[in-house]
Amino acid sequence: MLLIVVSCSKKVGKDISVVELDKLAKNTKNVVLIDVRDSEKYIKDHIPGSISVPFSKLRKFSKNLDKRKSIVLITEKGASSYNEADVLMKSGFERVYNLVGGITQWRIWQKQIGKKNTQKD
Repeated sequence: MLLIVVSCSKKVGKDISVVELDKLAKNTKNVVLIDVRDSEKYIKDHIPGSISVPFSKLRKFSKNLDKRKSIVLITEKGASSYNEADVLMKSGFERVYNLVGGITQWRIWQKQIGKKNTQKD
């Protein structure tokens, strides 16, 4: 008996590190940083240039986005945006990224390089 197991689980979106995001975001005309945490968390602290679009509003919001742009989804720890990345990719977006470690990793990286590059309103 021959048993062949094929995994159909495809990781959706691409992972992007904070260093890669820093390089990518320098060309902000072609990148949209979307913070999908709830609005209260965004108001307390967020990555400069990001916009707040909670998960519950992302599908509707994405209808107005240019599908040629790179989309970076930002969560607290970087683990909960894969389902939404899948939805965006199925809607025709080709470059959807998940920020590895989320804003938590961004904060750590900023401390390591000696910057304070998150915004508090």
